Amino acid sequence: MRGRCVCDRRTVWSLNHVTLRSLWLFTALIALTPSQGLSETTKAAAPSDGPIIEVVVVGPGSNFYTIFGHLAVLIRPSAQTAPKDGQLYNFGVTKFSDPGYLWAFMTGQAVFWGNKRPYRKQLKKWRREDRTVTRFPLLLDTATRRKIHQRFQDMISLEKREFRYDTFRENCSTKVRDVLDEFSDGALSEAWKGQSSHQSFRDRARYGYSKHIPLLVLLEWGAGEEMDAPRTAWQRSGEPAFFGQALPKLRTKSGQALFGKGVVDRVRKGPPSTGASTVWLTWVHGIIALLLVIIGVRWTGPPTAAKGAAVAAWALGCAAFGALACSLHLISLWPETRSNWLMLGANPLDIILLITAIRWMRGSPMVPSWVTGYLRFRVCLVFVGVCVEPLVSPEMGPIGPRLVFLGGWFMVNRMIDDGRIASERAPREPDPSYS
Repeated sequence: MRGRCVCDRRTVWSLNHVTLRSLWLFTALIALTPSQGLSETTKAAAPSDGPIIEVVVVGPGSNFYTIFGHLAVLIRPSAQTAPKDGQLYNFGVTKFSDPGYLWAFMTGQAVFWGNKRPYRKQLKKWRREDRTVTRFPLLLDTATRRKIHQRFQDMISLEKREFRYDTFRENCSTKVRDVLDEFSDGALSEAWKGQSSHQSFRDRARYGYSKHIPLLVLLEWGAGEEMDAPRTAWQRSGEPAFFGQALPKLRTKSGQALFGKGVVDRVRKGPPSTGASTVWLTWVHGIIALLLVIIGVRWTGPPTAAKGAAVAAWALGCAAFGALACSLHLISLWPETRSNWLMLGANPLDIILLITAIRWMRGSPMVPSWVTGYLRFRVCLVFVGVCVEPLVSPEMGPIGPRLVFLGGWFMVNRMIDDGRIASERAPREPDPSYS
């Protein structure tokens, strides 16, 4: 009995020793396993071996230069870097205070450039402007993201950062779009080039300028029928707002999402700065045209100084607008300002009507016959242009300015007719050579 008890105790001690060692090994394995598992999970969720690239879509603000929104690219070294510490690559930088900026912009010769600045500084500026800011992470592989990062870095170098700005073809949005399209094997162009859009550039510009009356009027008069041609989604992707709306639907050629879910950094607090109706502008033009016709019908009688002032104002206005339209036609790089059918309604030669207007203001009713012939030609040219243009160019420009030209030339034609009749009835002064 005693011997068997000793044997049992040794056996129990041996078993306990084995159990303790097993527990120690098991504990060590448990301690090591979570650490390895957490490392793999972190690496899969937020890779730190390459840059994190996000497209930043900025909504419109209240200032006129912010109405079409903005597009930029935020790049961080890794997922552990906070967005505010990332670098923003921006291709919408210019010198708005330059005295010649407006003319350069209208002729398509405005120079913009790209730069890089901390995201936290730019985000503060957008907050002051009360603009919505949303980030969309790019889901391409690490190697491709590195190449994209290098491309943007190269694009902001001193030798390559400047470019001629074009509101619709070369801007902050197209710069980003073209790079992403190249490194996604044409995923953007394949999705958008074949997709038609029912909105024209003029529709979009009216939407943006709806609360900026001077710019809206300038658009109606200064942009030709090219603005009214229907556009594809690829052409409209030059608009940051359109890009931001279409971006979540983009897929790679393998069918995977190109961008992740958007992260909103800022939401506009004020009322919408764009999107008001612009139909009223056509009605205003129509009312002005009707008033000009009524003046032409009702304001009869021989020439007076007031009539001379009215003809002078019309002659100066048409000559000035005609000179501007001709200059843009010859100099501008924008197709939208080169081809403008309103050049039929206003021409620099219209300044010759000023001669008759000055005579009337001085009290002389004389109207040379060539003035009457010129007026007949101008009225017919405007009328034929309004009637024929829809047949020649289906994307005709706004009807409002054309109605104003028709009404104005009708008014001047009636005044000149009255002046001609009065000059024919007026007694002629005797020629001194026969006295």
